[in-house]
This record gives sequence, C-alpha cells and structure tokens, in this order.
Amino acid sequence: MEPISFLISSIIGGIIGNRSDELLRQVMETLRERLRQGGKPVNHDLQKAVRKAYLQATIVLIDARLRELGVEPNLLRRDIRHLFRLADEPRQLFKARHAIEQELKRLPGAAYAPPTSQAEQEIELLLQPRGEQAAQRTAAFRNRLKDRLLEDLRSWGVQPLTPRLQAMLQDGWQETTELVRLDWFDLLCAFFAEELKTNSRVATIFQSQLLANLSLGGISIDYDPFTQQLAQLAGDALPRLQAIEQQLQQLREEQREAFEAIEGRLDAFLPALMGGMEQIQSLLTTLKADLRRRPLYEQYSGMEIALRTRSVMNRYLQLFVGRQKELEQLDALFAQPSGVLVITAPAGYGKTALLANWIDLRHGNGCFIVHHFFRKEYDDANRLDSLRNALYHLLRQLYLYYGIDESPPSDEGMLRDALLGLLHERGAGDGEPLVLLLDGLDEAEQPLVLTLPEPMPEGVYVVVSFRADENETPPPMRSWLQKAQRLHLERLMPYAIAEYLTRAGDGELATFAREADFVNQVSEKTQGYPLHLHFLTDELLEAVKRGDDARAVLQRTPRGFGEYVQQQIEQLARVVANAPGVQRLFALLATAQGVLSETEIMALTPLTPFDAASLPWQVRRWFTIQERNGTRLYAFTHPRLGDAFESALGSLAQDARRQLLDHCARWGEHCGPYALRHYAAHLYEAQAYEPLYALARDEAYAQAQTQNLPDEPDLPIRTLQLALQAAIEHQNPVRMAEMLLRLAQQLQQMETPLDALKRSGLERAIGLAKQMLERNYQLGTDWLLLLAYQCHTQGDPASAERCLKEILAWWEGKSLEKLDHRRLHGIAALMLGFLGELGSAVDVAAKVLDSKGLAMVTIDWVQAGQLAQALQVAQQIEWVSERAQALRSIAVALAQAGQSEQALQVAQQIEWASERAEALRSIAVALAQAGQQSRSREVIQNAWSAAQQRYTFSMLWSVVGCAIEAGFSELAIEYAQQIAGDRSNELPKVLDMLVQRGERQAVLKLLPLCGLEFATALHACACLIRLYPDSAAAVAEQVLARA
Repeated sequence: MEPISFLISSIIGGIIGNRSDELLRQVMETLRERLRQGGKPVNHDLQKAVRKAYLQATIVLIDARLRELGVEPNLLRRDIRHLFRLADEPRQLFKARHAIEQELKRLPGAAYAPPTSQAEQEIELLLQPRGEQAAQRTAAFRNRLKDRLLEDLRSWGVQPLTPRLQAMLQDGWQETTELVRLDWFDLLCAFFAEELKTNSRVATIFQSQLLANLSLGGISIDYDPFTQQLAQLAGDALPRLQAIEQQLQQLREEQREAFEAIEGRLDAFLPALMGGMEQIQSLLTTLKADLRRRPLYEQYSGMEIALRTRSVMNRYLQLFVGRQKELEQLDALFAQPSGVLVITAPAGYGKTALLANWIDLRHGNGCFIVHHFFRKEYDDANRLDSLRNALYHLLRQLYLYYGIDESPPSDEGMLRDALLGLLHERGAGDGEPLVLLLDGLDEAEQPLVLTLPEPMPEGVYVVVSFRADENETPPPMRSWLQKAQRLHLERLMPYAIAEYLTRAGDGELATFAREADFVNQVSEKTQGYPLHLHFLTDELLEAVKRGDDARAVLQRTPRGFGEYVQQQIEQLARVVANAPGVQRLFALLATAQGVLSETEIMALTPLTPFDAASLPWQVRRWFTIQERNGTRLYAFTHPRLGDAFESALGSLAQDARRQLLDHCARWGEHCGPYALRHYAAHLYEAQAYEPLYALARDEAYAQAQTQNLPDEPDLPIRTLQLALQAAIEHQNPVRMAEMLLRLAQQLQQMETPLDALKRSGLERAIGLAKQMLERNYQLGTDWLLLLAYQCHTQGDPASAERCLKEILAWWEGKSLEKLDHRRLHGIAALMLGFLGELGSAVDVAAKVLDSKGLAMVTIDWVQAGQLAQALQVAQQIEWVSERAQALRSIAVALAQAGQSEQALQVAQQIEWASERAEALRSIAVALAQAGQQSRSREVIQNAWSAAQQRYTFSMLWSVVGCAIEAGFSELAIEYAQQIAGDRSNELPKVLDMLVQRGERQAVLKLLPLCGLEFATALHACACLIRLYPDSAAAVAEQVLARA
C-alpha cells in the first residue's frame, strides 16, 4: 500500500472517530473507486504530493540525527571534502540525503513515477480493519508508514540502522534549538498540509473529485474537515512550517523576480529551515549570493549561448541511471587540494548525461561549476562548437563567481588570457571550490588548449570529457591527459538497465523490469550501450501503448546498435508514407555537415510540407527539430546516429553526399544558409582541392556569406582555413603560401606582419604578429618565425634574434600543445632550419616543436654543419625513434668531420640498437681511414653486438661490409659465417666488396657458404671469373651447362 493510502486512511479515521471499522472500510472503498475513475493523472498527482511530503519529512529526520552526531547537515554545501573524513553513519546519512534530494528534483517532472511499496498487496487487509478504534487506527497507520521508511533508508544505503535512528523515527526527538518535540509522522502531515495549500491541482482533486458530497453515517467528509484533521495530525509542526512560509513569503515579495531562478531549490531548503536559526541564516546567505549574481548574469551579452548550454543539459536530467559510482568519483575530486579529471568513452556512452547530472547536483551546492558543452547542432553565430563562444561563456560565469561587474572582451585571445589569468591570480573563493568543466572537447571546431596554472591553486578543479576508447589518447587531447586522472565509462550493468526500464515513460515497463530474463535479454541486445538502450526502450514503450507484445518486440530485436538501426530502416519502409522521401531525409542528415532547414529538405527530397508536418513517431524519435526565426531545423538527436545511419544506408548515403555537394555548388541560385556555411567542408571532404581553392578566392561567395549571414563574420575565415589545410595535406607549397597569406590578410583585413615589416619596420610587424598570437598561438608563432627568417636573410641577425625572444616570452609558463609537424606547422620547423646560427634558436625549437619537428630541424642543422646546436635539440626529442635517428645523423656527421671520439659519445646515447649500429659502422670506417685501426676494430665489434640485439639481417650484413671497408677482412668472414646459414641474400654484395679490394683468399673462405642458394652460387662464379681471368671461359662453360 502506498503512503497516499496510509495517510488518507489516518485522516479519515480521525474524522469518523471511534465509530465502526466497517464505516472506515466503506469510506475508503468509496475513495478508492473515485481514484480509479480519476485515472492515472489523478493518482499520479496525489502520489507525487504525498511522496514529496514523505521525502521532506525524512530529510528533517536525517538532519536531526546528523546534528546529534555533531555533523552540520549543510556541511556538504560548504565543503564537500569533509565528506571523506566522516564516520560510517553520517557518511551513509549524507548519501541517503543526496538520494532524497535527487528524487525531489526529479519529482516535478512529467516522467517521474513514484516508487510503489510491496505493502500494496495488503491493501484489502488495511482497508478492512477489525476491532480497532480511531486512536488504534492512527497508531497502526503511523507504524506501518514508519516501517516503510525503515525499508527505504536501507535501500538508500543506511545500513545497519542504528538503534538511535530507529528510536528517533518511532518515538520522535527533541531539537536542541527548540522546546518542541518533533515526530516524523507529524512532519509528514505538516508538509502535506503545506502542499494542499500551495498546490492548487492537488487541492482541486480533493475538493472536486475525492471528497465532493462524501457523507457516510451522518458524517460529512468534505474538504474542510479533511484539512482540519490533517492539521490536528500535524500538531505543532504545522504552525512552525507556516511561520517559515511567512518568512519566505516576505523574501519573495522583496525579491520576487530573483526567487523565480531558485524556486526549484526551495523544497530542498525547507527541511533545513526546520532545524533552527542557524539553518535559516545559511539559507539566507545562499539566497543573497544568488540574488547578487542574477543581475550580473542578465546584463551581459551572450545569453543565447548560456540558454543553449542549459538546453543541452536539460535533455539528460530526466532519466539518468547506473552512474552512482562515477558520480562518487567526481565528488572524490574534492578530497584533494586541487586536480584534473578526464572522462572518456566512445560516443553514446553517457559522458554528457553524467556531467549534466553532476552539475545539476553540485553547482551551487558546495561548489561553483563553470561549464560549457561543445556541440555541433547549431550553425549560427551562437554555435556551441566555437572556441570563441566557449571562452566567452566560461569567462562570463567566472565573472559571476568573482563578482566582477563588467562585460568580457570579445577577442578570442583576450578571452583566453582573461580566463587563465583569473584562475591563476584569484583561484578559488573562500569556502566555495571552483570547477572548470568542459564537455565534448572533440566536438570543438578546433583543439582547445588552455595553459592551466602549475601547480593548480587550492580549491580549483578541472573536469573535461571527450570521445576515446579506454587505452586511446587522441593526439589533440594529449595535453589534457598530462598529470590528470582518467575516468573511463563502461557499459551499463543489468541492474541499471532494470532501473531505466522502471522509470521510463509512465512506468509501463516496470513489470518487465522485475523479470530477470527480460532485463538480461535487453542487456544482451544492447550490450549495455546507453544510446541503444534509449532507442530500444522508446520502441518497447510505444509497443506497450499500442497493446503489442513487448516481449515479442524484444525477441525480434537484433544484437548491436548498427544492426538495430538497419532493422529500423527496413521497418520504416513498410509503415511510413512516402518511404523513399523519408529514407532520403535520413541519408541527407547522416551525411550533412550541419543542420538542414525544412526549406532545404523540401528542395532535396520528394517530401512535401504536409509530409514533414505529419512525420510519424517512428521517424521523429531520431531527430531534434528546432524552431528558429520561423524556420524548422532538422538534425539527429545524437552525433553517433549520423555514422550509424550512413553505414546502414550504404549507397543511398553516398548519393545524398553528392546531392548536398551539388546543392552547395549552386549557392549562387538560392544563397541557402547550408551552402554558405558548409560548401567548403563538402569540397574538403570530397578532396576536391582545386574547386576549394577557387572558392577560397571567390570574393562573391565571401560577400554572399557576409550579406546573408551577417552574424557569422568568421565564415570566410573558416573557408580559408579549410583551403589551407587541404593544401598542406596535398603538399602543394604554392597553394600553402597563397592560402596562408590570404588567411592572414583576412584576419588582419589589410596588413600582414610581413607587409608591416616592409612598410613600417620591425616594431609594427612584431606588434601585428603578437596580436595574432592572442587569437591563434600557432599561427602567431609561425609569423614571428617568418619575420625572424626574413630579417636573418636580409643580414639583420639582431632583429631576427628579437623575434625569437618574443616567441620565448609568450610561450613561457604556458603548457601549450606543441606545433604539429603534419599541418601548417611544418613551416615552423622549416624556418628554424635556417636559423641555427641564432642564439635563441635551440630554446625556441625545444619550446614550440613536436618530436618530428625537432628531428627535421636537427637534420637541417647537421647539413649546415651546426652540430652543437643539432645535438642540443636532438636531446630534447621525446619520441625514441625520432631521437635515435637524429642522434645517428649527428654521430655520422661528427665521424665524417674527424671528431670520432665525440661521435662515439653521441652514439652511446642512441637507444635503438639498429640506429646505434649504423652510427658505429660509420664511426669505425672514419677511424680506419684516420689510421686508428685498433680503435676501429673495437667499434666494429660494438656495432656487431648492437646489431645482434635486434638481429636484423640487413644491419648484420651492413656491419660485415663495414669490417671489409675498414680493412678487417678476417673479422668480416667470421661474422658472415655466423649469419649466412640463416640469410645469405646479402652475401653477393660482400663478395663484390672483397673482389674490388683484390682479397682473393677471403673470397675463397666464403665460397662454401655460396652454395646455399643457386643465385648466390651463380654470383660467386662471376666473382671467380673476375679473380681468375685465365680460367674465365672454363668457369663460364660450367655456369652455362648448369644454368
């Protein structure tokens, strides 16, 4: 039996007094029949009202016990780190309190379904009592409700239940700050009375449906006696609650607008108010902070970005299960002075859901979370994947945290500096930890690099998420994983799937969720993949609503998400009108670079406006359809769906991609927003490089972008960036230079740093380059290197040195991602390759280049004879393979320059045996040529030992050749005899070397080894002809006879 029945029975029992139990049974049967007639909405609203009172009263009980244990109930709001130093009972009580607060937040939602009790099976027994008078009835109902609460406390993790907590529940408790003794059941009644006062929907149900004209045995049971009896049950708890309500009402009148922003939190605060003046003061302090921050928040521009971020979060707050452990790991961050946590998982595993729910739980409740969610679902100026918009949104929230009453800057570089500067200089506020949270970094328009303070200020934490497999480290995200903890999300377990099924919809699948076989089958079909579970659950709910067999639907469902999508496409073809048009719609959205407007969909598919307006549930459930400026915009609900449907649709998806490209190519005819935003991306995707370069040069296209999409001024820049990237990947230096300069000119409008150097001198050129550093540190670094190169080639090394020092000064103290050699930043290594003579060149190379870039500079400096600088750079290379090759080139160059001892010292630093052997081989030859035979022989022996570690035959034979070249034929023969039995394909080269040196005896010693392979034997015969010219004809005859 649910608490609603317990509570109503207690109230009605009090009204009819000590009259017959049969009368109570009649009243309750009448009420139960009216509840049935009211249907699910009436039952649902009443259940939620009583459940709310039930949970609020329980929070008061938990808070009272915490105070008895000497723990402040609001401790968690002020400093979460204390939670990890608590004893078992208060820690369990905090976890239970957290579960209750979470349910109170979900309770207003339409999808919320109150949990049922196993006591429902006893409803007939409870509604037909025998031999109990009114007082006995009330006591019985109280006791059964309290037993129910004991079960719930255990389910919330309070185990074992201490005798004191049970006594407080059964007998009440004395508040140390009040003279009144409190009782949990009285509080439940008080909170329910308050709900009747404030919830007009619930009051109307009682007045017009349940109690209307209800009179049995001469007793009127209408609304007034009902509320009077409820007040009597509540006792003195109700006046206290009403007094608190008066205080809150006064605050509402004073700050009505501000309270609208926090009214969803009042229910959680009410139980704290019951504890006395200390809790009231804590509430007022929190509200005051909220009221202070609200006006600041509203006066800034950028509200649209904040609202869209909130919209993204709200999608994930209704149904969230199975991640309690991960939530606890997020909370565990606060047990450290500061820290960085990286959350990874493939697409669709719930990273966003986890972080959205954690923010909803923790933001303003013990910490302040500055957050941004990167998403590609918006295309306009306020799109969420823009780095500039993200930085603006983050800084805007930081201003609220610090109470800064000014607008953030608009330039991307200044935004980045302001955000990092505040974190570094101000850190966390007193008593309120600060969290910087970034979700979906992989969906940002370009990699986001933030130079976090080192060490992080105490009380400052960073949480980021991006797509990656468990052991994968995507190169753009490598810097985030340095010195960070990593939390990887796994599949959902069957218990979580059961909870998901229970809570989905209006509880239609709750019965199935209690069947282990059904849950295990759902787990097996979905493999615990949350995105798959979401869509399969939707299908099962729809089947139950139609009266279909959910088990049969599940049985027909294939295993795996890709197979499930394929099945859904096949089903759509049978149940949807205009199926070809709908399939074309799916194909277009699967291959589109952004959202498509309804107008564009009508132009690209056979669908009509009527078709679009009447799309059935089977189609709509996969899409988000936004209304913006009177236009409907279509996209998939999750990025993973595009990949899944593209794979399932096969050739149809490829046709759609070509259709979109053709649509974009006709931009001049329609000037559609999709074509103006994404034509360049489609050309880049198709590797149509020459048309992409032409588009980047097309001033008419850039003008159309500016005229038709004036709020998106960066569109021409994005076109040029893609063209530049295409030139780099195509290794077209002419187009690289052209697009680089066009991009720079676009960014600077008229003048580039190189132009400024020619027209106005070094200072202005460096100034422009530093401005570019603020917007894009990679591009700004490239410009300063180009300026240094220009000054150096013009015979002005001092100015070139000045440019390098500017680079060092800007990079100092920043943990930036190194310039990637594969992209535009190959130019950086190229420029530094010409600047080895400058004093700062080594420091700049080590600071800005990645391992491959350093290796490229090393080779350039070796070829230029700048061996000391090359060695300093090579020793900075992180990648072992690149470092080994660089050191080998230096060792060889030193040996060739006659610096054999230095060459040997460098060779000993080479970790890869094959590279070390190659270096030693060159050194040995150089030593032999210098007449140091003994030293040369020793080095060859070391080279042989190094080559044997890898046992690479080509390297072993190379050492054999080295021994011959150094004049140690007997050593060469010894080595050749050791390896020829395994691999003799290099033996002919060795024979040729010996023949050229006229070493006949050495050839004869190797001759027996040449019979292992016929081709080697033939080559050996050719060597014999050269060694014994008098017998050449006879040897040749033998060869011809057996060839």
